[in-house]
Formats: sequence, structure tokens, C-alpha cells
Amino acid sequence: MSLREIARRAGVSPAAPYRHFAGLGELLAAVAADGFGKLAADLDDAWSKAVGDPLPALGRAYVRFARANPRLYRLMFGAATDAGPDSPIGLAGREAFARLKAAIAEGGALEENTARIAAVSAWAHVHGLAMLLLDRQIPRIDAVDEEALVAAVTDQFVRGLRARL
Repeated sequence: MSLREIARRAGVSPAAPYRHFAGLGELLAAVAADGFGKLAADLDDAWSKAVGDPLPALGRAYVRFARANPRLYRLMFGAATDAGPDSPIGLAGREAFARLKAAIAEGGALEENTARIAAVSAWAHVHGLAMLLLDRQIPRIDAVDEEALVAAVTDQFVRGLRARL
């Protein structure tokens, strides 16, 4: 889809998007960066409501965000928005990642590298779980809905991670 097509669908002049974006890639990058901002806000909200260890609540919120916004979620991590670490997407992604790292560090004094590796492990867990659910790759488990499955799998992961820290 071109910027002109997006403008047509949005009901604005064909030139309007070009006042704000150099091309479609820049527009998609801006949408993806905004998505990371929304994800970070959802993680913050989950943390504020968490009782005890915030990490399971953040994991569930992450997967919930992906399931509620599948196209945006795929865009956030897709090749169309491939950008460097100092790009708006890279900076916004690091902001979301910082929530996981802070939740892990809240469990006790950890060396920086240990906290970072644990946070990458947690991110890989919830990202993989989200993608498996979005792609419908997890077999149905009798009497277990997806919300309960996410909670059980995430809680089990966090227990294992905390035991290793």
C-alpha cells in the first residue's frame, strides 16, 4: 500500500501524508514506535495493579496486548520497520523492555548483566507465546481458555526464572 492509498482511505489529500512522512517506511516506523509506547503504557498499568511480584502481570499484559492488536504487534516486530537501536522504534522498544528488566530487578539485587539476560529471557518467553497464539500454533487444551493458558504458562516461567536468580 502506498502513502497515496493511505491518504485516500483516510479521506485526506494525496499530498497530506508527505507533509509528515518521507515515505511509507517512515509512516510504518512511526506507527510501530507508537505501538511500543502503547505496549509500555499497558505494562505500566499492569504493574500498578500487580499484587506481589509484578513480572507475571507484565507477561500477561504483554501477551494480551499482542492478542488485542495483532496487526500492530506484527508491524512492531516486522521487517517493514527494521531500524537501528537509535531509531524511534529502537528507542520505544527499549522503553518497553526496560519495564521487564525493572520488574526482574525488583525481585532482589542482581548484577546488571544477570538482570539483562533474565529480561531477555522473559521477553523471549512472552514474545514467543504471543506469536504462537497469534499464529494458532498451540493445540487446544480441554477446559483451558487462552487467558488461563497464558497465566499458567507465564506463572510457571516466572517461578522457574526466579528460582534461578
